Amino acid sequence: MSTASPRVDERVATTSSLTRMLRRPELGAFLGAVVIYVMFALVDKNGTFATIAGTARWTDVAASTGIVAVPVALLMISGEFDLSSGVMIGTSGLLAGLLTTHFGLSMWPAILLTFAFAACIGLINGWLVMLTGLPSFIVFVLALVDVLRAGGRFTVWEDPLINNVATPIASAEIGALLGRAVDRGAEGVLHFAGGSAVTRRELAEATCRVFDLDPAQLDFGPPPDEARIPAPVPFDTSMSGARTMTDLGTQAWPIEDQLRSLRLEVDEGAPAPLS
Repeated sequence: MSTASPRVDERVATTSSLTRMLRRPELGAFLGAVVIYVMFALVDKNGTFATIAGTARWTDVAASTGIVAVPVALLMISGEFDLSSGVMIGTSGLLAGLLTTHFGLSMWPAILLTFAFAACIGLINGWLVMLTGLPSFIVFVLALVDVLRAGGRFTVWEDPLINNVATPIASAEIGALLGRAVDRGAEGVLHFAGGSAVTRRELAEATCRVFDLDPAQLDFGPPPDEARIPAPVPFDTSMSGARTMTDLGTQAWPIEDQLRSLRLEVDEGAPAPLS
């Protein structure tokens, strides 16, 4: 009579180095890049794609996209999603332009200072994410919530020379929309935006209603001079995502629905997308 060997619990089973390597998500991205490179090298009729001169040509074209795509791809591979990357593209370009024109710096010092500035913003974002465990885009709302819950006062900036109108959308909702876009094979430019174009004041007041806070603790006024950017800033950055939402089979949710989703996410510690 034979007896079956005891089953080894996979949680404590020893795995080989090869198995652990194959399980790493970044390996798939690396292999995908290798396959694409080999494919283009094989179909290149002129035989210049894989040469130094050919590589210099296509990397020159791809650099502007690749410089942004590489860190964003690494974030997505690690399971994160940083919305500030889009903001920092414009901000960094604006800063470099100001340093070279308004302050008279030469190009290389301006580039180095711009890199340092962007690195500091990334460090602050990363520190806040690690400290709070929350996405960086909700800093305004949750800073307001934290201050008011602690009994303090929160100043909402209002000024015709700063950005004052936008169409906020929760990060969990963006993740859900990205999933829908992939599933449906969506193409073209996709506008992920909320259903309400709101001012800073309206966003603050809606936050008070949804999070059961006292709006009397809000103050409104212009930003301090040191917080201003010495360049024109668009007053209204709102946009319509109606066409995108129709293509993805969902809708652009109003601001209070977005905030309720955010409150549920904060209370339960898990994403709560509306779509």
